[in-house]
Amino acid sequence: MQTFSEVLSKTWVSTFVGSLARAFALGLLLQPICLPAQQPQLIPQPREVVPMPQSFLVTPNTQVILLTPVAPADRAAAASLEGELASITGQTYVETSVDPPQDRPAILLGRFDRPLVRRLLDSAGISLGEVGEQGYVLDVEPHRVLVAGKDADGLFYGVQTLRQLITKHNHDAEILGVRVRDWPALRYRGTQVEMAYGNVPKPEYIQRIIRSISEFKLNQLNLSRSEERRVGKECRSR
Repeated sequence: MQTFSEVLSKTWVSTFVGSLARAFALGLLLQPICLPAQQPQLIPQPREVVPMPQSFLVTPNTQVILLTPVAPADRAAAASLEGELASITGQTYVETSVDPPQDRPAILLGRFDRPLVRRLLDSAGISLGEVGEQGYVLDVEPHRVLVAGKDADGLFYGVQTLRQLITKHNHDAEILGVRVRDWPALRYRGTQVEMAYGNVPKPEYIQRIIRSISEFKLNQLNLSRSEERRVGKECRSR
């Protein structure tokens, strides 16, 4: 039979161990948890995507800069980004500059052959190897976003990927942190609109389709009239 002192000693030890375990568990709960950056869902999925831990906050102080020399086709990419940001923040950002100021957060748009783009890519350790025609690089850091294209198509497609990363943050916008290298496997990518049935689509409708498919990096639209071809073959066979 256990003595009273032995029972008291075991009870004290059990209480102490239980308190220690609860304190340890509470300490774990109070520790900051560092979760890995979440993989963004992009359509189509780029070839190489590396989530980054920090996002870029678009504020009224942010500049969106289209690096010179500016080709007319590059303005379409800038206009696409400007429209996306304006729909969220109600502000206009796009400017044109050779050397953007260093003391303001900026979104930079340019081609691979621009000197500033080359310097930024080199400093970030981003290789342009394998990035071919219609390819682009997208790099989001807390104080700077860079979209660089191999050509006009590449810059435009890079901006379309960037648009998918923009979310609303209070009255401003936030761009999810990511680093992307992407280029197409096929030179031509498209879809088809069947025009042989129903009402003939209006030009405005076709233009809306073109804008929509270009956002997902398709570059061909086939307007098909298969019913006419079938009727023509039947007539010739009689």
